[in-house]
Amino acid sequence: MVRIVDLTNPLSAETPVHPLDTPVTISFPLNHAKHDMALSSLRLSSHAGTHMDAPLHMLADGSSLDAYPVSRFVGTAVVLDVRGRGKALTIEIVAEAADAAGGLQPGDFALVWSGWDAHYGASDMYEHPYLTAEAAVYLRDQSVSLVGADFTSMDSSSGTNEGMTLKEMDLSAHKVLMTADILIVENLRGLEQIVGGRTPCVILPLPTVGVEGSPVRAIAWVED
Repeated sequence: MVRIVDLTNPLSAETPVHPLDTPVTISFPLNHAKHDMALSSLRLSSHAGTHMDAPLHMLADGSSLDAYPVSRFVGTAVVLDVRGRGKALTIEIVAEAADAAGGLQPGDFALVWSGWDAHYGASDMYEHPYLTAEAAVYLRDQSVSLVGADFTSMDSSSGTNEGMTLKEMDLSAHKVLMTADILIVENLRGLEQIVGGRTPCVILPLPTVGVEGSPVRAIAWVED
């Protein structure tokens, strides 16, 4: 029996966003009471909720999301269990998790499972684990096509709570992956439901032209 697993955080007015980002707003210009129908209007950041980053996010000459064929968003997920390994996810931690999962193959979706999705929207959300630059290099060298995680950034967000500007923050993991044309997905949830095997996975951004990121619907299917 095939079970469909949703790895996506829903979007709502309560969706947590970066302090410098656009809050999610949902309004109804048309409603049943006045217009005999409903029509909603959405205002949100391209990085709201569970979302995908394209290289353009960090690289001035990087590709935007519409540059990729839809086939790039379909792949095989391998979950790397790094729970309880601290905040800085080093090359040793990530490589050990990859080996425990059976190894990574070219084109895989490497999904980092830290358990931090339990902190989504909490006051300590931005104290999440993160990839060191060396760990990002390791994933790059495995020729994966996408790296995802159940936390809000591949790099440390601690500076968010310390008033640091974006230019002052270390974004090296993003840049290592993006320079290699590897897509990034952040704020996944429920990775424990697909751990332990090579799992078919689809992570679809909106087909918006010229943008560096997009909310996604991320799903996988497993055989019980």
